[in-house]
Amino acid sequence: MKSSAPTKIWDCLIVGGGPAGLTAATYLRRFHRSVALIDSGQSRAKWIPKTHNCPGFPAGVAGTALLARLGEQAGQYGVTCIKAVASRIEVGLDVFTITLPRRSLQAYTVILATGVEDTLPTLKGLSPKTAIERGLLRLCAICDGYEATDASIGVLGPPESALRHACFLRAFSSTVTALTINDGSKASQHSLRQARQLDIPIIGCEPTVRISGNRCLVEDHVGRAYRFDTVYAALGTQSRHTLATAAGARLLRSGELFTDAHLQTSIPGLYAIGDVSSAINQISVAFGQAAIAATAIHRQLAASPRR
Repeated sequence: MKSSAPTKIWDCLIVGGGPAGLTAATYLRRFHRSVALIDSGQSRAKWIPKTHNCPGFPAGVAGTALLARLGEQAGQYGVTCIKAVASRIEVGLDVFTITLPRRSLQAYTVILATGVEDTLPTLKGLSPKTAIERGLLRLCAICDGYEATDASIGVLGPPESALRHACFLRAFSSTVTALTINDGSKASQHSLRQARQLDIPIIGCEPTVRISGNRCLVEDHVGRAYRFDTVYAALGTQSRHTLATAAGARLLRSGELFTDAHLQTSIPGLYAIGDVSSAINQISVAFGQAAIAATAIHRQLAASPRR
């Protein structure tokens, strides 16, 4: 009787092929660890037409171009990339098992770099992708507030979120309006007071943005239209944390996964990096977290001296 081949156990399986996951994969391969990266192709970075605050790219870089470079770098060191959607993580005594559509993989450690998904307003006149490419719809004031300098800016979202984002954007423009949608919530007194101090108008609006030429039109509850050069969506994000929480990982009240100083979740050996673990959704943060988690994993795994 022929014995079956032993199941390969990877040092680390990484779920998510965005900047965080690709950087962690490169670090671990440079530590001579066996790594497979599972990527569904849904990185939020693909939405970026051109970022100007990613270190090392003074002329800016498109999200797709950045991902291509990071992928090339990971491939150079022999990272195994698997195009698939991971549906489950099982926590075993010594290993993790990740379920894919046609097979399962095992590893001593796992990094989740699954990111978040933006909640977008209802758009009329353009697709979200085209509106973002043209700078009419924006998703991150930290990323591209500079590019909206002195523009007429509308900030659309629930009262507290719209006001906080509008106050942040007042450093970039004197014309910022908070466009609050009625979701049953209320803004804090602190945010209301700060908005008054910064001369930010507050208008109750419908959650729809109409694109007309190079302008954004948003209507209030009685049908009056307000025009803006650009509208920031402050509607929140949905964290892609299901794999971790289904396995028993702890979730913070803010919606991010709990992680310690080394980016390890409440489950030993399971790490979370990038947007899924951080409220500051920045590429530079993802790079740093990838380095921290990969180094912690290398130290956690059994020594592998060169021979």
